[in-house]
Amino acid sequence: VRSLETDGLHWIDVLDELHRYEAGEQTMDEGSLESGSSSAVRIMTVHQAKGLQAPCVFLADPFERSPNRTVSAHVFRTEDGEPTVVLPYLKGFGKGRKVVAAPQNWSSHEEDAATFENEERRFAEAEAHRLLYVACTRAERLLVVSRYEPKADDARSIWGALEPALVDIPELEQPPAFSEPVPEEVDPASLAPPSESFDTEPRYAVRRPSQLHSNQPLPVISGGYGVGFGSAVHALFEWTISRRDLAYDEESTQHFARQQLLENNAESRLLHNALEAMRHLRESTLWSSLMTAEDVRTEVPFTAPDPDNIGDVITGRIDLAYRDSGGWRLVDFKTDRIKDEAHKEQLEQHYQPQLEAYITCWEVLTGAPPTSATLWFAVREEAENLV
Repeated sequence: VRSLETDGLHWIDVLDELHRYEAGEQTMDEGSLESGSSSAVRIMTVHQAKGLQAPCVFLADPFERSPNRTVSAHVFRTEDGEPTVVLPYLKGFGKGRKVVAAPQNWSSHEEDAATFENEERRFAEAEAHRLLYVACTRAERLLVVSRYEPKADDARSIWGALEPALVDIPELEQPPAFSEPVPEEVDPASLAPPSESFDTEPRYAVRRPSQLHSNQPLPVISGGYGVGFGSAVHALFEWTISRRDLAYDEESTQHFARQQLLENNAESRLLHNALEAMRHLRESTLWSSLMTAEDVRTEVPFTAPDPDNIGDVITGRIDLAYRDSGGWRLVDFKTDRIKDEAHKEQLEQHYQPQLEAYITCWEVLTGAPPTSATLWFAVREEAENLV
């Protein structure tokens, strides 16, 4: 899961991957605490270490500082039937927590009595032993168990069950003390002034394609959806395209769209509009092209020399690039609201310099121009090839 998360997958995508492993569609190599580095030290709980291994494992912090031994619930763990929970009424916190009212057969003065409390306590003890087994079997070559001798036999000692086996095990040798080298004192007056100065400011300008547009102001209409909505739809499109080979999951899609609207400070009432834009994408000819494309890339970053200003650079991201039998095709998604065809033509003219910049930079970086550069308006099904 950590590896998939590092690759940038959303938690919904991670869940899909786990389902594939569970179904046997993919195989999973045994994990490693090293995460690709031979000198990494990972600190985690025993639960987090399940399924992982490392050459050397330390079981640290052997003493539980503030245990709470009060059983707060009993769960009927049966293979058949509906899950049932029995709850007492508790009062207080920490060590002062106690049961003030309980259902019938909750507790008894006899330790071996078949009560809900005793059964849950036995389950908790068995779970603790299972976790101890997990902790001890994470080490490939060396297991180091921390001890706190005055509390070794205390019931609150997490590794207490290992005490009998640790009697004849030698203690880990202490490494030699490390002394930091003392830096030599230098007289500031003896330092010669710098012979030359350096300009720390960049001598070039950085421009983004979004800053390139026609001299005419952006034609907008009242009631626009806002910048946050545009960012959310872009994220939704990227996520949808990356999952184009999977079956459509409406619940996951709605959750992701709602999350993106929230993260981009867009109004939640626009959820329907975002999902409608995605539906337009999935029903468009562009989507059909993506399903048969040889290669598909989303949010393609680039930096290239600015052909109009020698010494400057243009940097940005191309929303979508895909390759078919005709070559590479670039797509720039827009979420502007369109009033009519005349308004759409104004938008196309306004954004044309951006497309031209994408074409120029693509040719500079790949050695060949793209077959087409396209504006795709998210609120409309059709797209227009402008260049």
